[in-house]
Parts: sequence; structure tokens; C-alpha cells
Amino acid sequence: MKKLFVLALVLALLISGVAAEGAFDFSKMSDSALLELNSQLQQEIFSRWSSWIGVKVPQGVYLIGRDIPAGRFTITALEGTVEVAVSVRKANAEAWEVGDTYYLGTSYGTGTVNVDLEEGDTLQIQFADVSIRLYTSLFGG
Repeated sequence: MKKLFVLALVLALLISGVAAEGAFDFSKMSDSALLELNSQLQQEIFSRWSSWIGVKVPQGVYLIGRDIPAGRFTITALEGTVEVAVSVRKANAEAWEVGDTYYLGTSYGTGTVNVDLEEGDTLQIQFADVSIRLYTSLFGG
């Protein structure tokens, strides 16, 4: 319900801004409102695309809940990738721990890992880009 309200509010603001000036004026929004709008838009776009085709995610460090929404995901090394390291640090961990890193690619004989990413976790992707999509199971789990 909250997402529907936010989406309706954003659409109302966009429509009124476009009607009044021909373009939406973001300069009148507070920083916190812009960050919330950005987060909502990123999560909506990510959820639309990632559920069936996956999203190509470049090497980097991502905060779950800000850059990538929380949830269960399948992370796959792109075709032809020799090595990629996928590390997950839990929100309450003070440092990276042994077992936090999954190595994917042709060098390791596996190209996919399923991970649960929670709000505040950190995801680090090293050595190559990956594809991330929402986890799906034939058995619904």
C-alpha cells in the first residue's frame, strides 16, 4: 500500500510539474525527498527487469536497500567470464569474514550462486561484471 501511495504521489507531482512548466523541477525538492524518490525509482526499475532477464551489474561495491533492493537473488557470471568474486558482508558485521566470498566463472566450474541480501548488507563484485536476477525456484522456495 505504501508503494502504491508513493507511486501515485510521484505521478501526481510529475504530471502537475509537467503541466505547469513542461518539465519537472527537482530543485524545489529537499535532499531527503530526492533520495527517497531515487530509491523508489531504482527499486521499481530493478524489480521490473531483474525478474525475467537479469540486470547486468558492473564491478563495484553496492549497499543493499540503496543501490540494490533487499531480497533473494541469483548472481551469475557473464558468459565467457574466467573469474569473478562476489562478496556479501552482513549489515551487523564489522569486517569481511571467511565464507563471505563466492568465486564464479570458468576457472571454478560454477557460474551461479543464490544469495539473500538484507537491508544494510554490502555486496562487492570484483574482477568482472555479473548478472543479477530475482531468485526463482521450481518448488516456490
